[in-house]
Amino acid sequence: MSDSIDLGYSNNNSIVKNTCTKNDRGISLWASSNNYVTSNNCSVNRNEGLCLEYKSTKNSILDNTCLNNKEGIALESSAYNNISYNTCSHNKNGILIFEASTNNCISNNNCSNNGEGIFIWLSNNNLIHCNNFINNYYNVDSGGSTNTWHSPEELTYTYNGSTCKSYLGNYWDDYEETDADGDGIGDTHYSIDSKKDESDDHPLMKPFENYVLTISAPA
Repeated sequence: MSDSIDLGYSNNNSIVKNTCTKNDRGISLWASSNNYVTSNNCSVNRNEGLCLEYKSTKNSILDNTCLNNKEGIALESSAYNNISYNTCSHNKNGILIFEASTNNCISNNNCSNNGEGIFIWLSNNNLIHCNNFINNYYNVDSGGSTNTWHSPEELTYTYNGSTCKSYLGNYWDDYEETDADGDGIGDTHYSIDSKKDESDDHPLMKPFENYVLTISAPA
């Protein structure tokens, strides 16, 4: 067992390169803001590998590994957080967003071999794009929520040797539609929830690593 990290009302910390395994939770932040949680291993915990709750805001959760937990990364009643470049595999839920967690950015995460890749409940206005959802029992489950499932603006990128410009959605391994113009974006939407009009309108044909963004030089 490696000790868990539990921080409440704690701001402006860097939590880096810890191993938090075989605990109730790996790393949990509650009512905490402006923390950097980076390159930690939060695996084989009974509940969440990594959890933000009770109005934790403006935290950056980057490049963490969350394997074999009940929840890989969970956001509860938390807003304006950046959840990016994490690996969430072999959990019940790869990423869980619930209880009015809003305005979070979820991008460039690998969610594979989970019960559900991403599960969202009663949480709106989250930006979810450029994630890989691979070999999950269900890639997505969204209830009582409306979110944006593509980049906030069109991006210039290289795909299969060609330069393209488009909004970028997410990679869903069960998406089986066509890409007639070869820009790496599916020709039809990917349905998030068949009971309502929520969809990824710009699904990726390949995992996000195949899309190399062009970064403009500063003026």
